[in-house]
Amino acid sequence: MITNLSWATPIDVKEMRAIELNSEFLGVSTLMLMENAGRSVAEVISSRVPKDHSILIVAGKGGKAGDGFAAARHLDLMGFNVAIALLYPEDSIKHRDAVANLNIIKNGTDVDVVEYDSGLIGRFNVIVDSILGIGIRGAVRGVAKEAIDTINNNRPGRLIVSIDAPSGIDPNTGEVLGVAVKADITVTLHAPKKGLIDNPYVGELIVADIGVPKKATTHVGPGDVVFRVRRKARKSRKGDYGRTLVIAGSEKYYGAPWISALASWASGTDLVYLAAPKPVAEERFSPEIIVVELPESVLVDDHFDMLKPYIEKASSILVGPGIGLERETERLVARVIAYAINGGKPIVIDADALKMLPGILQKYGDLKGKAILTPHLGEASHITGSDIEDSYESRKMIAERIAREAKSITILKGYIDFICNPEGVCKERSLFGSPDMTRGGTGDVLAGLVAGLVNRCSDLFDAALSGVYINAAAGVLALKRFGHSSPLKLIELIPKILVEPPLKLEDLI
Repeated sequence: MITNLSWATPIDVKEMRAIELNSEFLGVSTLMLMENAGRSVAEVISSRVPKDHSILIVAGKGGKAGDGFAAARHLDLMGFNVAIALLYPEDSIKHRDAVANLNIIKNGTDVDVVEYDSGLIGRFNVIVDSILGIGIRGAVRGVAKEAIDTINNNRPGRLIVSIDAPSGIDPNTGEVLGVAVKADITVTLHAPKKGLIDNPYVGELIVADIGVPKKATTHVGPGDVVFRVRRKARKSRKGDYGRTLVIAGSEKYYGAPWISALASWASGTDLVYLAAPKPVAEERFSPEIIVVELPESVLVDDHFDMLKPYIEKASSILVGPGIGLERETERLVARVIAYAINGGKPIVIDADALKMLPGILQKYGDLKGKAILTPHLGEASHITGSDIEDSYESRKMIAERIAREAKSITILKGYIDFICNPEGVCKERSLFGSPDMTRGGTGDVLAGLVAGLVNRCSDLFDAALSGVYINAAAGVLALKRFGHSSPLKLIELIPKILVEPPLKLEDLI
């Protein structure tokens, strides 16, 4: 189905990549998406030119080339004279689905597959730009640049069709990366990319429905880990992936602060500081955690001056697990949150700190998009001052409301997790989960994990989405492997899931 979706919400490359992998998670393979993309491109072309027009697919070596190969096969079946010009040697095409489609072309059709030559362009009525995909980085060079220049110089009298985005355009910003195809039509896949809107290189923008399952866009999946969490580079140095400060604990609650700190460490953040009252700090539960021992048995306002230098050096902060509800603690938490927000420091607010939030918001105003809140239903009721019905609709509505009114990312935890941002985008985790996640401490794992992921993600919403998927997946795998979803077992599994997230839904059911 082809539609002109002027109302469609533009997305960036990261979002599209996550959606593609989440589609595969739900059983719709990337090969199937490529097949639908090729058919859509063929349908657009067949609706614009007569059958006696000849068509040349100018192909690179990535996924976009595969879209072009699939389009060539459909155009051949429609009766067009079609040829494919490869810009690179065939053995340089490594994309799995592109190789599969090229093999189908070679073995199952009469479509000519030839080495690219600049003289070919002038011999065809329609040129399909299947050169550089949305993963483009840096200025266009070499044979790709030469081909794009030749296409642009031969535009008069020909129809130029780009797949997904004109080659050479940064799909996120619309910037021309040295040189770009000047298309008459761009058939973009699933949703318009942000850089294509009002871009003179795009020509007519047509959005093709390529069969992405609805839940690939509305539910978290492995794509939210693979494409939202920054990989660690081989030449990384200590501190490149952040410093997390966990402010937590009291004489009554020893476990929660250590669970959160260890979960943050498991996320891959480089350094984790646990600032906790003396009884918690003296436990020295783990050598991985740098302990900041605070005098007194609970957090008090006088600790603020001790915490300031750690807040300033931290790249992410978590406050709340196990802190209790003492009045002196509330004063300190309010000052910490205000200091962090005003200093542009991202902060995760969890557990008892959430119960203090109404007074903090009343005194200091909203959270300016710098905070992630992690309430369960009871805490959400306390934040809003209203009883909440335990239903899908009520849960989603209250998560959206808290995110909007507090100007925060909000993760409403439960048998369904809702993850919402202040702009009204709301996703969920409901397709998989462990019933054993009712155990105490699993929420502390999520809070610490998300606080650490802030340092490896480009924004707080990404950290929340990836954290929810990882935490829930760890719960399922822990139950399968160990018979229970205890917090320490979740923490043990987090690093592996970060590297190899389960890519099939059946692995989590």
